[in-house]
Amino acid sequence: MKVSVGTAQWIGERERQEDSLAYGVGPDGRYLLVLTDGMGGHAGGDIASRLTSSVALEAMFDPYNTIPEALSNAISRSNSAISDHVESSPECDGMGTTLVCAVVENGKLWWSSVGDSHLYLLRSGDVKKLNADHSMMPVLQKMVSEGEITTEQAAADPKRNALRSAVMGGEIPLIDISKQPFDLRKGDTIVLCSDGVDSIDNLSSLEAAVTSQNNAQNAANNLIEAVKAVGRPRQDNTSVVVAQIGGERAPIQVEAQNEGKSNTRDVVRRLVLPGVTLALSVTTLWLAVSSWRADSALQKSRDKVEEMITKNSALTEQLEITKQAVNQVGPAQIRFDAIAIAITDNDNVSEKLTLLIDDDLPEQGVRIINFMIDILSKNHSLLAELSDNNIQTGKNKQALASLVEALSSDNAPAARLDLILSIEDELVQSQARVIIDNFQNAEGQARDALQASNAMGREIVESTDRLTALTEAITKDDLAKFIELYPDTAEAEIARLISELLVKQHPIIDPATANGQSKN
Repeated sequence: MKVSVGTAQWIGERERQEDSLAYGVGPDGRYLLVLTDGMGGHAGGDIASRLTSSVALEAMFDPYNTIPEALSNAISRSNSAISDHVESSPECDGMGTTLVCAVVENGKLWWSSVGDSHLYLLRSGDVKKLNADHSMMPVLQKMVSEGEITTEQAAADPKRNALRSAVMGGEIPLIDISKQPFDLRKGDTIVLCSDGVDSIDNLSSLEAAVTSQNNAQNAANNLIEAVKAVGRPRQDNTSVVVAQIGGERAPIQVEAQNEGKSNTRDVVRRLVLPGVTLALSVTTLWLAVSSWRADSALQKSRDKVEEMITKNSALTEQLEITKQAVNQVGPAQIRFDAIAIAITDNDNVSEKLTLLIDDDLPEQGVRIINFMIDILSKNHSLLAELSDNNIQTGKNKQALASLVEALSSDNAPAARLDLILSIEDELVQSQARVIIDNFQNAEGQARDALQASNAMGREIVESTDRLTALTEAITKDDLAKFIELYPDTAEAEIARLISELLVKQHPIIDPATANGQSKN
């Protein structure tokens, strides 16, 4: 459903404009409308309104959130932005704003609001306020209805326009968010406006100013002109956003009429139009119920397909993670080769091992190299202190080199164990066992990862083949054969649902009945 949007502002008799508005169309086709009214008399009211309208619109553009989530985020993120600005600019402490957000998508309206700015729906000559009023006026009106004060006292109360809730960077006492979307009709008009429009003393005048124009921009401009015509002293800032549902429409001709004609028009609008509207509503409801069952079955099929796509995406992601783990085995092998070369080199062994440590080396590899450096340092100390153990030290060193060489080759675990047993120094032998255990654990993890990767790869290929076969079966109208080939799969369940849907949409008609003949 096409939506036409128009905006207009007037500073009134104030020193600065503290209202702000914004609108846009999201990538998913949502129409996004925002209006804010900075709190007059507070530091930075104009800053608060502009900052909030910008942040709120950006939050509503997020395509990964549902509409209720986007509307809630528009309020919370705007509130955080106000808090951050006050923290960085203490002179703005106390600034705040109202906020009205509206989203139109597929003929439905959602909204969220804080404060006393308005969201109106204009339909068939009637005006309805959709959002809650967070000023003191509803409280005073309740006191009037309960007999605590008079209507005159409520109208004269100096706190009647005080806000009970606003976006100020702290806790927000009152928030109005639509729990369910509001169904729109072609010809409806949505109006977001600041309380400057309240200078128009009745809603029928507001409705006339808007609906007498043939497009949204003219309607917004005309509403501002209607406010100006009132001539209210100390007129507040006034801002309006007008959205016409169904696009532009033919202008309503306003002609001078005598009292009798005016009364006739009122009777038609109040008595005849509701009856026509009711008849159209009943017809629309009947058509909706007629198509509901087919739509429900089709939705089940779509849900199944979406479930399979999600599952395949998860498997693909896990396969990629597993491949990355397997790919790490190759670099690890290269590092073991480098360690073996460094150990067998008699010159500057510790320095060469230290050079092998970098940011890409896993923590386990760093521990192994540091352990080897420590062992070699101890061996050098033993050489200096116990010259008579030179032969044994050489054997230990050679055994370590052989051990690392074994790790970098395809030697069986039994061969590695023989190398450990050939190390006569108990401390070195114990630490060598730790190295072997760590390496074997790494090998086991790599094997498990490779097996998991292969299994997932096969599952993805099989699932993809089944989905391809399902697509061909749908195209060739051969779902029964597909169900027979893949009886116990999720794809077969989808095929059954689609078959049932096709049967419902194209029922078998008895030829005799079709010719108007009785079976009897």
